[in-house]
Parts: sequence; structure tokens; C-alpha cells
Amino acid sequence: MRRLIAFLASGFAACGCAGPPTCEELRKCPRTDSGSAPDAARTGSDGNAADNDQASDAGFDRLDAIDGKGPIAHGAIVEFAIPTANSAPLKITTGPDGNLWCTEWKAGKVGRITTGGTIMEFTIPTNSSFPQGIAAGADGNVWFTEAVGNKIGRITPAGAITEFAIPTSYSSPSAIAAGPDGLLWFTEFDGEKVGSMNISGGIVGEFAVPTSGSGLESIALGPDGNLWFTEQNVPKIGRVTPAGSVAEFTIPQRTTPEQIVLGPDGNLFWGCTLGNRELGNGDPSGIALGPDGNLWFTESRTSKIASISSDGTIAEYALPSAGSEPRGITAGPDGNVWFTEMASNKIGCFIP
Repeated sequence: MRRLIAFLASGFAACGCAGPPTCEELRKCPRTDSGSAPDAARTGSDGNAADNDQASDAGFDRLDAIDGKGPIAHGAIVEFAIPTANSAPLKITTGPDGNLWCTEWKAGKVGRITTGGTIMEFTIPTNSSFPQGIAAGADGNVWFTEAVGNKIGRITPAGAITEFAIPTSYSSPSAIAAGPDGLLWFTEFDGEKVGSMNISGGIVGEFAVPTSGSGLESIALGPDGNLWFTEQNVPKIGRVTPAGSVAEFTIPQRTTPEQIVLGPDGNLFWGCTLGNRELGNGDPSGIALGPDGNLWFTESRTSKIASISSDGTIAEYALPSAGSEPRGITAGPDGNVWFTEMASNKIGCFIP
């Protein structure tokens, strides 16, 4: 049984049904070399690598289609192939520059996707870094975590990458989010801490979570100005103030909480699995507030994306690529919903 659970300041409330699979398997995934595809390779309108001029033209063709000026209708799904083979795109976010940005788990790269579908990739200096979480910063750059590299990375809109080491060894940074204080806040899955970093890359603090073996996963800014995070192994929801005070709240039922997001009603929602994670077959993974005011989530096992309205109505949409394993999802600056396809090595776009 899957659920989407809302957290109010006074307690818990359950609504709808959704919930992600565990990400622990990703941490054990062996690195696969990305081959000879150049970092600056882009995809053309046929999904294949193209030179810059061809890619530019293809991108505008896609933009017209996605914007409804071409043959692609509302309710359609468009997919864009990532140039590097087997890159395993994981998380995705909208950047301050109006593009989409994603982490490429196996390739050790960060990808930039225009709303027209043009893709550029940038190699992270640290080998076998396994980038995971990604978020826009207050400084106009995009920030990401390196789960194995044990670093926080910063990439400019032009693609220049700088890395900053985390003081705690083997901390396995997972998710990252911008805080109300202009800092970047991140979770340490194995370090069992929540960390904060300024936009110059300096660590402001690392704050230990009281529960041992908690497995910190996702993090999001709450409506109260605090940061809220999920503890995948316990299960609990945690809260950390900008001053570093940590509190934990036990989830009433035994679940595996993962992705957490601020909902349209001012409550926090997260996906979870109740009991045995093999129950059911949808395995919802990423979750995000969509441009239509609904919550959108990915179903990695059934290769679908879905939305859930405030009254609990769920609509599902099958992806064109079978076995695509969608993971991350975000609202795009173009009013569309964008997501990663980890297994099929693509970026998808749903036109509401």
C-alpha cells in the first residue's frame, strides 16, 4: 500500500496514495564508463547527438512543439535522449537561468536541458562522484551533492564546476535545498547529519540527528522557515532550524519516507512505502509541486508519471519508453512537468 502523507504543524494526516522505492540500491550501483561522447554533445530532434548548429535548430523545433505551436498536443509526453550512454539521470531541478538541470548518477556529470530539449553535459572533476541531489541556489548557480565523492558541487549557468569537501568522512550527501537564510542545506545519509554551506562553499555547520542509523534522504524548506527532512531507515521526519536545532517526529505507521516537498496548501508531503516495499507495483519515487497546483510524482516500476489533486484524485500517464524507470521530477519554467528516466537514459517532458 502506497501513501502520500501530509505533515501539519500539529501532526500527521494521510491523503491519497503514493510512495517511493528506497534509494539504497543506488548507493551500491557500480560506476559505468560513459564512453567517448563529448561533454558538449547535444541531442537533435531525432534524439541523436548533433553538432551545435543542428542542435540549436532542433531545440527551437522542440520548443515550438512543447509550447503548443507545433504538432505536439496538450497531454503529450516528449522524451530527449542524453548523449552519454548509460548516464542514469537521477534528480532534476529548474535552474535560476530558466533551464532544467539534472544529475547523471553513473556518468559523473551534470546535465543542462533547455525547455526546447537541447542537452549539454558537464563532467564533475572528481572521478566516481555519483552526483545525486540538485537544487537552485540563491546565488544564481545550481548546487548538487556527490554521494561517493563526499562533496557539494556548484555549477554556474555556463557550466563551470567547483567542488567543496564535507568535513565528515564518508558522509554520503544525498539531497540539497536552498534555505531561507541564503545557505544551502543538505542531508548526509551515512553521516547522520544535516549540513549547511554558504554560497562561497564554506561549511557553516553540521548538525547531528539524535537517532542512530536514521538514513537521511530528502530535504525541503517548510512554510515555517525551517528545513524538513526524511529519515528513511527509522522512519521519522526531522526538522532543523536555521540555528541548527534538530527535532524528530515519528511517523505513526512503519514506512520508508523519502522525497519530501512543500504542498500547495502549505503542508509538507512526502512519498512513502508502507510495510514491505514489494507490495504493489507502482513504486512512486520523486515528487514535486506541479505548475497546475497538483502534486506530481514518478512511478519507477511501472514507467509512469502521475498527479494527485487536493481531493486525492490520481491521474497516471504511461511513458513512451517501456522500462524507463522515471525518478526525479520538477515543474519547468515553461509550465510543463519535467522528469528523468534513469533506465532509458532520457529526460522527459509532460505538456499539461
